[in-house]
Amino acid sequence: MILYKNVDICDLKSIMEKGILSLDACGNNNWDDGKRGENSTSVVYLFQPLTKENSFPEYGAALLEIDCSADRSEMPDFDVHKGKYEEYITEQVLPSQIRRIFIPKIFKPYIEAPTNLDICWCQMEADYYGDGGLEKCSSEILEQFARTAPFMSAKAFNFFRGMNKDRTMIDLYNIIYSFE
Repeated sequence: MILYKNVDICDLKSIMEKGILSLDACGNNNWDDGKRGENSTSVVYLFQPLTKENSFPEYGAALLEIDCSADRSEMPDFDVHKGKYEEYITEQVLPSQIRRIFIPKIFKPYIEAPTNLDICWCQMEADYYGDGGLEKCSSEILEQFARTAPFMSAKAFNFFRGMNKDRTMIDLYNIIYSFE
């Protein structure tokens, strides 16, 4: 079964050596107190997109494609991603089960990706709130976003949030990492 998981770029080296471990097993908790859902911490969460939107970078800017067996997990009705993806759980993901690592090519000059990993530098599409409401990001907006948003760790202040030249925030929505 092909599933996906967003992870922090700064964790890629460790993930490719040890695999993806549950929060209990790895102790890598990116969540502020009271911000994490009441999900189990003893399993690994993966997803299968239901729409064109296929990356959820609030969990990390790198998108992993994984080939493993997993059990479907029922998402609560209040989950912000309900209807966007099906959620799956497994005990762990072995390094050999990680097929590809996707990171938008536009981020390449602004991140420190491990050089020994085979990264698929993909295209990215997204929407943002412009003058006319929610609209497609132009190449200029995406470049401004890439220059100004921190990408390495979801713990970073304003992670995955860019800034316009007038110092207003650029938040992205409906994010699609384009790959084949």
